[in-house]
Amino acid sequence: TPVCARYARGWLEDEIGQEAGARAAVIILGERPGLGTGDGLSAYLVHEPRIGKTDGDRNMLSNIHQRGTTPEQAAKRMATLLAAMFEQGTSGVQLELTGNPELASTVGGYRAPQVREQLVEKP
Repeated sequence: TPVCARYARGWLEDEIGQEAGARAAVIILGERPGLGTGDGLSAYLVHEPRIGKTDGDRNMLSNIHQRGTTPEQAAKRMATLLAAMFEQGTSGVQLELTGNPELASTVGGYRAPQVREQLVEKP
């Protein structure tokens, strides 16, 4: 179900996805001014969007424009990511993309999910 919203942020996909009962959500946003291109987009994908999802629950494609990742390449990568999300039932840092050579070469630049560690100790 396509939804258009002005001045949106990435977390909007969680609320809309929750209300719609979506299995996955993709939000495509214009990149912030000053990042070197005025026509670039970023896409954020999340499996089972719900309020409270974190950035670690999302996959992101950035630099989508004709001089970076072309819209055609981005569409193929998003389709590949969504297929992996549905197959594995997860997204973000938990999504395993390195075990399948076709998946890794299609998406590119991904590594195995990292174990989350506490980096700062509370006094």
